Amino acid sequence: MIKRQNRGKRKTRHGIVLDLLEPKHRELLLEHNQIKEHSNDDQYLKILFKIRDLELNNQHFERLRVDPRTEEIVDLQELKESFRIVDWNCAYCLADIESSMNNFKPKNFVCDDCNKRYIDGVRWVPNTIYENALKFTKHCKKIMREDQKKFMKFIKKNSKK
Repeated sequence: MIKRQNRGKRKTRHGIVLDLLEPKHRELLLEHNQIKEHSNDDQYLKILFKIRDLELNNQHFERLRVDPRTEEIVDLQELKESFRIVDWNCAYCLADIESSMNNFKPKNFVCDDCNKRYIDGVRWVPNTIYENALKFTKHCKKIMREDQKKFMKFIKKNSKK
């Protein structure tokens, strides 16, 4: 609510009463003196306040976070992608690889060497890859169920308080 008042007991900025505004809007008026030119236009001020609200509401997307697997500092998008990565074994040589939960191409289940040897240039998918993909699906379901159980325990624990 924008209320105007000349000098008096209430604190004002550019003729606008500050104590009726939200703190974030107060800060905007106090920080930026160039608003004074358009301070008599309510629509202009409401648009500025709305922009400030959107800016503060979307601020958490820009924050950097620590990836618990690699302990590197990454943004939110990279963190979400890293949660989809699961440690897995190559279908042929059983070497340790990282597979993505949402990728079911044969390349996802073999290491680079085995991909060149067995997968590249082949028109059909070998039975070994099918079996490995099924095991991978079961493994991912198991991981998700464990995460669900942890989450439910967390919710139950905190709802009692």
